[in-house]
Amino acid sequence: MSTGYQDIRSAVVYLLIMLATFFPCQAIVILIHEFTHSITAFLLGVMPQPFSIVWGNLFTMTCWDEGVQYSRLWATGFGGTVDGWDETFIGILASNITSTPTTTGGWVTAVIILQHHPFPSMLTMQLH
Repeated sequence: MSTGYQDIRSAVVYLLIMLATFFPCQAIVILIHEFTHSITAFLLGVMPQPFSIVWGNLFTMTCWDEGVQYSRLWATGFGGTVDGWDETFIGILASNITSTPTTTGGWVTAVIILQHHPFPSMLTMQLH
């Protein structure tokens, strides 16, 4: 039987592990997302270099940009190399690429990890 102190200690350790893994994983997802925008734009002939993203702050996750000049694409109307679908492919593909591992990771967390660690389940039940 666990004591209140052990429960609190387990919760703090779990929280620290979550924080220590969340930020690096979020930075990786942002990098994949922005590079997908720029590589797609390069493959469609919109950008001269595939890796010319605007680097942001890895700690605050702000000021990132894929470096695609959408205003130039929109100014030309629905022209471009793929009959006006350049903006759509460049904008949507990155969201689809990054949402798949994010959704899978959420499923793994919900189904596998929460079965072995009761604290997040108890916390979720308390929030409802």
